[in-house]
Amino acid sequence: MRGIGAQVKSGEAGGGMKKFVFQLDALYQVKRARKDQLQKEYSEAAALYQAALEKKDALDSALEAESVRYEARAKKGMTAGELLAGSAFFADLQKRRKSAAADAERARRHAEGRQRELLEAFQDIKALEKLQDKQYEAYLAEEGKQETSRIEDMLSFSLSGQAQIPAGG
Repeated sequence: MRGIGAQVKSGEAGGGMKKFVFQLDALYQVKRARKDQLQKEYSEAAALYQAALEKKDALDSALEAESVRYEARAKKGMTAGELLAGSAFFADLQKRRKSAAADAERARRHAEGRQRELLEAFQDIKALEKLQDKQYEAYLAEEGKQETSRIEDMLSFSLSGQAQIPAGG
């Protein structure tokens, strides 16, 4: 992962080079901060989804276990009150399971939405980093041209200075 320090680079060739500053650095910083926030939100949403799934699974298991117990008691014989109580219990358990399934589905959709936003943030950052690299390459090319020009000027000055010195002098 690219560090913040990559935003400003300076040349090694002494005082002649100006510092490189990424033109879209402010946007880059905002996108990175947003990505960090989205990572946190996605982690929280994924944890909520996992908890909702576990709650639904626990209710599924409870419903199945109670069904087995209820059938075993029914085979031995039950009173009308026991049948009525069992029916109400199962209706409540199924209602809670249905609600838990809906909660899990909402949590899944929310987590997927955060995940999509996070992916977009990563793509935006990657695009900005590519732009930064291109700007830095252009900066280096321009600095190279300027350095070449300075060297040529110095050579030209030096050669023109030697031409003015009398021979044998």
